[in-house]
Amino acid sequence: MRNWQDEAGKTWSDRLSEWVASQPGDHDFLEANITTLRYWLTEHGHRIVVNAGAFALERLLLGDNYKNRYELSRIGGSAEPPSPRRIQVDKLLGFQPDGAEWYFGAIAVGGTGVRFYGDYCLVLAPEVKDWSVQFLDRNSYDLLDPPLVDAPDALAVVNALKTTWESLPETITIKVLGSVTPTVRLVTVGLVAEMTLRDEDFIEAHLHRPTRPDGGRSFGLTSVEEVRQAPEEVAQHQHLLEQQVNGRIPSAAELEWCSRRARVERLLDSVCLPSRVVTTNGRGARWR
Repeated sequence: MRNWQDEAGKTWSDRLSEWVASQPGDHDFLEANITTLRYWLTEHGHRIVVNAGAFALERLLLGDNYKNRYELSRIGGSAEPPSPRRIQVDKLLGFQPDGAEWYFGAIAVGGTGVRFYGDYCLVLAPEVKDWSVQFLDRNSYDLLDPPLVDAPDALAVVNALKTTWESLPETITIKVLGSVTPTVRLVTVGLVAEMTLRDEDFIEAHLHRPTRPDGGRSFGLTSVEEVRQAPEEVAQHQHLLEQQVNGRIPSAAELEWCSRRARVERLLDSVCLPSRVVTTNGRGARWR
């Protein structure tokens, strides 16, 4: 079984060097890809993104703050605490008993975030780094499933998987190139964007801000740099509108979804927040 205590004592730079040394064959392309990746991440950067549905984004655009699972405790009119799995993960991460003070996001180089959590991707401005921020090199729910859940020292596992803003380039490099090696090809920025955040496999961001005297602690509209949408969501919205025009009435849930999206579009225009549909993960031209 993997020695997690040993892993926790290594820097991400050391891990990258060890990983490169462990790869078979000629390292020319591997070293070139590492250099190119480092250039891209240094010059153009990566962002923390948070996905939200139309209802949550509408509240944010109307002046409310973003809310985590502990603050959104009412579903269907009845009190509903976070799931036992969420509470268990928070304990493993060391967030309990103050889980309500932590906000979750993901690291993205491009794309539209983790769409499982909402069809709008909120790209946070760089100043959120002023918060207390840490990262996990994967989805924290992985801690509850084999093989990680079977490790004898859960704390060592968590410490081994944690990374920092400064170490993210090495973390991203291992994640991306570990998914495409062995290789004799140069990677592209589109591939880097796709492999950094793919479906629900991502580098998780943990943002902490203790409660302020006014009772607030989360981020508001001023911390959002732009809003991104996937073309599939826009196409589905347009399809439902066309159904109405053609006399085929969508379901009540679909009509409500369209109505909320329409209100969000109007509010985005009114607050002049940049919004765009992301049709590709990266650029088609060479990076430099």
